[in-house]
Amino acid sequence: MKYLTSLLLAGLAGCSGADSAPASGPTVPIPSLDTSAMEPLVAELIEGRAAGVRAKPENAKAWADLGFAMDAHMFLDEAEACLERALDLDSGLFPAAYDFAFLGTLLPREAEDVLARFRRVEMLRPDYAPAFARHGDFLLDKGDVEEASACYRSALGIAPEYAYAQLGLARSLVEREDQAAWTRAAGLLEPLFRSFT
Repeated sequence: MKYLTSLLLAGLAGCSGADSAPASGPTVPIPSLDTSAMEPLVAELIEGRAAGVRAKPENAKAWADLGFAMDAHMFLDEAEACLERALDLDSGLFPAAYDFAFLGTLLPREAEDVLARFRRVEMLRPDYAPAFARHGDFLLDKGDVEEASACYRSALGIAPEYAYAQLGLARSLVEREDQAAWTRAAGLLEPLFRSFT
């Protein structure tokens, strides 16, 4: 991984000029990776997606597709940059917005920035339960138990049988220091445990 990171940094240092996308503001560099050490199929995928961006630098979906490929292969900072560019071009591109928000939970980003990302996702798709559940995870990790519980409940309001949100709500209840909350958590967890046996 350190070797790949070194290759990545070397590639990024030389990715100006021909790899710059004309934009309505400053030019936006296309993340460039040295794919020689990657599995051939991975290299082909990333190179193909980068070529798509070079061919259509104002196309939000092309940027998002490159970001998804980089995310899938753990180039998280580069994926985030691509998705941010996609959203600059089309702020309503839901898959890019959702992945951009989730990446914020994996990278060292300011909490307010990540929360704003989730709020945008929830405005775009108020019927998408996983967004509320992931939002809840982030809040719970930050120690905001009440808001996390509210997010999990929102997810369950959309999809009552959504096991991931049920588990999240149970986790948030366990964080509280009263017997009633623990009893409710046990009630949520019991059917989940049964479903895995």
